[in-house]
Amino acid sequence: MTGKERQIVVHRDNRTLEQQHRDRISSLERRQATRNSTDIVPRTGGDLFPRGWFQELDRWMAETQRSWYDDIRRMRENMFSLLPLDEFDLQPPFWPASPTDRVSSVIEQMERQMEAMRRNMRQLMSREMGSMLPNFRFHDGPLDFLKDAYQVGEDGKLHFIVRFDLQGFRPEDIRVTSTPNCLTVQAQKSTKTDNSSEERQYYRMIYLPDKVEDDRFKCHLSNCPTHG
Repeated sequence: MTGKERQIVVHRDNRTLEQQHRDRISSLERRQATRNSTDIVPRTGGDLFPRGWFQELDRWMAETQRSWYDDIRRMRENMFSLLPLDEFDLQPPFWPASPTDRVSSVIEQMERQMEAMRRNMRQLMSREMGSMLPNFRFHDGPLDFLKDAYQVGEDGKLHFIVRFDLQGFRPEDIRVTSTPNCLTVQAQKSTKTDNSSEERQYYRMIYLPDKVEDDRFKCHLSNCPTHG
């Protein structure tokens, strides 16, 4: 965790979420196959991976193949939606110098975001639009997302991975920054008509655990499928 704000470049990834997930599993399978064919002598305690890690990785990949559609559904449900600042009355937080106060500030801001979303959903449902609304999923608490945030990457190691719903935005519309214990995603969208133009700001921030190496973050904007 570094001590200053860092901007993370957003790169376009032409794959869909499903294609990314499939490529990740395929890459892991190739790595495991190579390891199994070359590791004639068992690895010693000097290995970077804990004892039993590769056996657990084999089990996880087999389970992933069986629960493919459930995994994709869970990834979509766990995406963070950006909030329009003008509608949700949210402002970027003030960051205290104290690490303890800073963490509290991040969590409080996340709680305000969640409450703003709940309030907005209640207003929509009160207009008898409930049957037309998509299936939103709210976390039980501001840190509930952490239980699914650590995932195995293509290199076979655990990575901190979070996803945001950015349909309709381009990489140049999005600004992603990290500060101690906080990841912030901001986006803007311009709408033009014959007589007027409008620009709206969207915003979402989440808590980062202390051990997350924010100087190694990578940000990819995936393609969204035209169905589902």
